[in-house]
Amino acid sequence: HLNRFDWQPPGKGLFPALERRLNTMAGRFVCLAREGRRLRLYLDASGSLSMLFSAEHGMAASTVALFPSGGEADDNLELITALDVGRRNRFFPFGLTPRHSIQRILPNHVLNLDTWKVHRWWPTAAITQAAAPEEALHEIAGLLRGTVLSLIEAGHRPYLSLTAGYDSRTLLALLREERDAIDWFTWDLPDANAARDVQIAHQLARDLGLNHRVIPFTAASAQEQALWQHRCGLAVGELRGMSLASTVAAMGNWRYYLPGLGSEVGRAFYWRNE
Repeated sequence: HLNRFDWQPPGKGLFPALERRLNTMAGRFVCLAREGRRLRLYLDASGSLSMLFSAEHGMAASTVALFPSGGEADDNLELITALDVGRRNRFFPFGLTPRHSIQRILPNHVLNLDTWKVHRWWPTAAITQAAAPEEALHEIAGLLRGTVLSLIEAGHRPYLSLTAGYDSRTLLALLREERDAIDWFTWDLPDANAARDVQIAHQLARDLGLNHRVIPFTAASAQEQALWQHRCGLAVGELRGMSLASTVAAMGNWRYYLPGLGSEVGRAFYWRNE
């Protein structure tokens, strides 16, 4: 709907206007936009939906398995061996994939489908510090809450995980008025972190009257873990996630699940000293 875009400088035409609009959107999405012969592909701000591309094959797709075979010469054997993602908590970084001919589109980058070139579209200049941080926080909170409300108002009852982490507790605070419209859950995984999650979640659910349940862990079979890796294009080795494949499937794939990841990004909790 081009008439909805804010046609104001800087930049004129469809793509600058579209990019200004995309900067206001929350949620997970892939956006295809055409202007004349130019066709571009954008991801959401965190690149939460996987998107790969290959100029050699002239195609873009969500996983390596969807691309035609390039033969053994196309396999990046040195990198595959070094990362060993099937047995470690590792992934292919910097847009790399298990194949030489295939690249991953990174967050805040756009793929020109007419040239098969990718470039950063945001930020391309210094980021202006918010004059009123509290107003910025209110805006961020509004985007997050609006994303969940859109599901609830459409008649859905989403799952939302409840743990001892900042991420889920931040969303719980944000959605306190909607807490009765959400099914809160905690996975009872066989490790110390999960035990703490269950303990804190029990306390929060009791104190706040949440509709909460603890979901018992069922270890995924070797076949289920292999299928998990296949769906990820053999590009992600997340051992906890693979072990949960059976447990997640039992929850039902027709329900919306809001994992609440991302709060620790701002706190830089996972950054290494080096």
